[in-house]
Amino acid sequence: MHRTFVERANAVLQGTPKERVGVLLIGHGQPDEWDRELATETQQETEFKKSIMRAFIEDGYRAENLGVAWMEFKEPKTAPKIRELISNGVEKILFYSSSISAGAIHSQCDVPDLVYAAKVPDDVKLVNMGAWDNNPLTIMAILERIDVVK
Repeated sequence: MHRTFVERANAVLQGTPKERVGVLLIGHGQPDEWDRELATETQQETEFKKSIMRAFIEDGYRAENLGVAWMEFKEPKTAPKIRELISNGVEKILFYSSSISAGAIHSQCDVPDLVYAAKVPDDVKLVNMGAWDNNPLTIMAILERIDVVK
């Protein structure tokens, strides 16, 4: 699954060198009290994002231009990570709703709003990579989860 993030990124580079591309994985986050109840949720999401980052690095993207942010409840927030990527000199930032499996209000509205609120300079292009949507691997993973609870 994590390779699909890289494949989608490579499809939208349009000549921008990988070393000039920033990638931001934006997760939802959950309150600390939920972490106590559902201890593995944030941990699993963090490990999943790390595997995605490793795939980007293996494909030639610079580690310092890869970041993780949260919509709410956790740090770092989206705008500071966007500013950090810009300070690294990226020309293009690809942002993903990294733990959201289908296009919905968060991936189509809330995440882009958080990114655009960072007041990005005009010479930095922002590309909303959205959610996982109908990727066959996503569908198979969801079906496997359904089969487990049947």
